[in-house]
Amino acid sequence: MLALPPTGPGRELPATTLELRGVRATRASLELRIFFDQEGAGPATPTEGNPRYAGSLFFYGHGDGAPLAAPMVLRLEVTEALQARVAAGASVAVTWVAVDNKGREIAAPEIAFDAMVLLASD
Repeated sequence: MLALPPTGPGRELPATTLELRGVRATRASLELRIFFDQEGAGPATPTEGNPRYAGSLFFYGHGDGAPLAAPMVLRLEVTEALQARVAAGASVAVTWVAVDNKGREIAAPEIAFDAMVLLASD
């Protein structure tokens, strides 16, 4: 669960970014689909027209034996996807679905990162 940025009466959700810190490169290429409060999301879960779909991050694999890049920070703008969730509560559950380039689920993706945070700008 991630805490949502504070809002008040008559105040809209500020521009918000989901940030993954200390992301390590993967050996296989994949798409990481991010959903908010969508328990049971899978590769067939709609992304178009789905207000719980926040967006995707893409990982370009380095293959076996290739040196892996230093840890990095990845960002995804998620304001619109969070706007509807604000009324639902003070936190949001994050579900991610890893798929290959054909949209097939990767059951145990090789994804590692140190932290996932929501950053709001004023």
